[in-house]
Amino acid sequence: APIAQVGFVLHAYNETAAPTGLRMTPIPTYSGRSAFDLVLRIIETPAYLTANLEYNTDLFTGDTIERVLEDYMLLLKQIVSNPELRLTDFQLSQISQRHHTVAS
Repeated sequence: APIAQVGFVLHAYNETAAPTGLRMTPIPTYSGRSAFDLVLRIIETPAYLTANLEYNTDLFTGDTIERVLEDYMLLLKQIVSNPELRLTDFQLSQISQRHHTVAS
């Protein structure tokens, strides 16, 4: 099976981290280079979450990345719908298989 270097970054909003009188706002940056083949960044704000998926175009096609994001969204929906389950109780491959079977 192919191996890819992946990264996950969560920029959590923390209002108390800012010194008094100073307002902190996340600024998206892109260097054009990544140390990983696939990096998912989640940025939390007080109102919403923003996601950015950076990937190596030599290894992944746009269609593959769209499927990865669809599967991730399905997993998140399953987690929200079943908060009592442990993360290890979810199987992304089964979620993906059900999704692609329904979509066909």
